[in-house]
Amino acid sequence: MIFFAIFGFLLWLAATLVFRFGGSVLLDPGNMTLIVVLFAVVLAMRPVLIGLFKLRNVSRGERMHAAVSVAVPGMLLDMFSIAWYQTVFPGLTAEQLPLLCAWLFWAYAIMILSGLQRGKGRT
Repeated sequence: MIFFAIFGFLLWLAATLVFRFGGSVLLDPGNMTLIVVLFAVVLAMRPVLIGLFKLRNVSRGERMHAAVSVAVPGMLLDMFSIAWYQTVFPGLTAEQLPLLCAWLFWAYAIMILSGLQRGKGRT
């Protein structure tokens, strides 16, 4: 499952960089189009992860472990990035922080839910 933990770290790093340099635009509460796009990206994460599970031949019984392995690195690192958001995300205002936190909760929930087993069989 180390592959999935590394994948999760790289996903966290990419998202953190996007929000560091573009968070003030992406999390503009007045621009619902951008917020909808952010949620659509998170919803696209489930099919991507399921495809990755299939590509890596992860059995349905192992998918939850793989999904948690993707989510946990970012969850642990985001404890610090949110605690020191003014340093990590200098362009975000205090009003935008709840939107970022909501987006993070949503993203991690989708990641973990991607590991739920459905139906019978290996794939």
